[in-house]
Amino acid sequence: MSRAPALEREQAPEEVRALYDMVEKLPGAPRLTSKTLAHSPPALRLFLELARAMTTLTLDPRLRELAFVAVSRLNGSAICDTFHSWLGRKVGLTADQLDGLADPATSPAYREVERLVIRYAEQLTTTGQVDDAVHTALAAQLPTRQLVELAFTVAAAQFSNRVNADLQIDLEHP
Repeated sequence: MSRAPALEREQAPEEVRALYDMVEKLPGAPRLTSKTLAHSPPALRLFLELARAMTTLTLDPRLRELAFVAVSRLNGSAICDTFHSWLGRKVGLTADQLDGLADPATSPAYREVERLVIRYAEQLTTTGQVDDAVHTALAAQLPTRQLVELAFTVAAAQFSNRVNADLQIDLEHP
């Protein structure tokens, strides 16, 4: 059970109702997380801007969602894993790729760049840094802008995982 109840539109102050309109415009936006964050309009506004920004990255959406799911599974965030696995399938990730996260080093479902993205996400999540070998190998495959966007994606996943974990937001299925 959530530590902060979801605010329904009728219960929300006027400034939050306008933000709910933004939620409706984001395809598949996590409704319960948004309704829980509505207790703090600035937090909800930031969360929605982060979600919107994620959709404008030049990083391949499959790599973005692969990184987000990898981080979410490492952190045990069922809500983010469920939501971003759904998004991943919508942008072209296969069931084998999502299942392969259990042992990405041996899964035949991945290309080299995908394995590197997973390693990057794992290292940044577990140690707070990425070793030079992984970074150099990724830099040979992705332009600098996309490397920055990958770092942003992993950080966004961490942020979302932590907020959902602490507030114990109930799992919703997109």
